[in-house]
Amino acid sequence: MANDRVYFIPWDQTTGSVLSSRCDVYNNYYKDQTHHKRNWTPVFYDDVHPGGVIANMGSGWGTRLVVAGHGAVNDGNIYATEAGANPLSYTNIVDRLVAHGLKKYYTGTIGCDVCHSAEGANPFAKRLAKELHNRGYKLTCVIGYKGSLYSGYDLAADSTLDGDHKYRHRTVETASGDRVKSKNAQERFYGL
Repeated sequence: MANDRVYFIPWDQTTGSVLSSRCDVYNNYYKDQTHHKRNWTPVFYDDVHPGGVIANMGSGWGTRLVVAGHGAVNDGNIYATEAGANPLSYTNIVDRLVAHGLKKYYTGTIGCDVCHSAEGANPFAKRLAKELHNRGYKLTCVIGYKGSLYSGYDLAADSTLDGDHKYRHRTVETASGDRVKSKNAQERFYGL
């Protein structure tokens, strides 16, 4: 399904369980209250690979593979917890995506569900895009966010947006303290 989302948690199930609960509780639970009603499939590093979900996902502009983690401005690592536990570098993430069978011709988007992943002179999303490009993923786009990402469709998030909204939205809190729809605080990187 083109509008479905694969939520890649690049740690084992024990280490990444809190990140997985965000996917299940905030995203899948509220999906019927969102505009696109997308289904989120969590995939851990220790799940079946190759031949698993990532190896068999479709390709196209509506396809999204999301990498979960915690991050900081201009940091080349992401973390399993907000306290900075279990760091993984952007090269580790590409290694793990390749191990899971990510196809070289993947033309979908890889989203970084990582706070501040598009902030700084050399942010995480930019590094990830460049590493993917260097390894032959020439058609893949990486999205990062400029601010603190609220990665789930949280009820509180909707009430802070201006105006009335029919649907729940994922939001980002920018450096100015404003909370905006995530699409208004993202940046795309192509690895060039």
